[in-house]
Amino acid sequence: MAKDINSLKLNKEVRSIFSKVNFLPEEIIFAEPRSPRLIIKGKIGREEVVFKSCENSRKIKSGNIIKEGRVGKVINQFHKREKVPSFEIIDFGKTKNISWLVRKYYHGGVLGANSNNFSDRLYIDRFTHLNKKYANQQKIFVKKIIDNLAALRHIDKKQVKFSSNNITIMRFADNFTNYQISKLSDCLELNLEIQQKFFQQNRKLLFSSENTAAAIGDMAPTNIFIDKNNKVIFFDLEWFCFDNYLVDITFFWLLLWRYPDWQKEIENVAIKTRKDELNFQLNVIRIVLTLFGLIFAGKNNQSNYFRQAEKLCQEHPWRKYLTVAAESYDALVK
Repeated sequence: MAKDINSLKLNKEVRSIFSKVNFLPEEIIFAEPRSPRLIIKGKIGREEVVFKSCENSRKIKSGNIIKEGRVGKVINQFHKREKVPSFEIIDFGKTKNISWLVRKYYHGGVLGANSNNFSDRLYIDRFTHLNKKYANQQKIFVKKIIDNLAALRHIDKKQVKFSSNNITIMRFADNFTNYQISKLSDCLELNLEIQQKFFQQNRKLLFSSENTAAAIGDMAPTNIFIDKNNKVIFFDLEWFCFDNYLVDITFFWLLLWRYPDWQKEIENVAIKTRKDELNFQLNVIRIVLTLFGLIFAGKNNQSNYFRQAEKLCQEHPWRKYLTVAAESYDALVK
């Protein structure tokens, strides 16, 4: 919830950045304690903008702000040719202690409901709720989302010449060790030998040059903006990468398990060929294994957290998807 800017004490370095870009802060959208991360709405001249910053001591978060600025600039240029709607990046940079970004402010709403309003015991499930305003409008928005992703895939790796090494890091694992599979099998009470074999047999197809393309990497409903004219705009580009061409669509489909009508619309619009079906199956396996794996990684097997997480994952719809993902596409979407 937005707060009055006067309630926040800004350090000299932040104020210096404000001065450099002629930013006039108006209200706080988000602020962490002691302000290591800030999101502030304001103006540059008459234009409404958003300022984001993070202290460089938070290496991943601060690095992601710079990455978002660089990727955003590329997509802004790309938009002129392919017409992919994107948040316009005005400026970004890095000082001794702070990484920052300024982008244009847009009027509209987010497809996903605010994750902070939900108390789902599995963290990932907080991103599976849709904004009630758009919850029954899958016929309008699914095609727009998929069309945007299709246009985005035309970005070539040669166009993304950044010094940042994490530009190509994929969010979801591209391989799994026997140890990881064994541990997840125990946690989920599910024999994963078939899924592992199916994935390994088709892994080269999944990551072939023909099937690799630019991807958002975090296609959650909370990262999809709907402007006042119902235009779909992707934002939060921290996980932008080059990955399988269906990874975004598959992740989006998985997060919409509460909304079968949305899932069915995605299937009808995006999955057209046997090749699409196979890539979709493989992405379901790798995404679910990756995210379930993160839940248990480094946790004590005897802790209350671990036992509760086991129960939640064993009852989760994703476990059902994982069970049949190697069987057939029809079994998966049934």
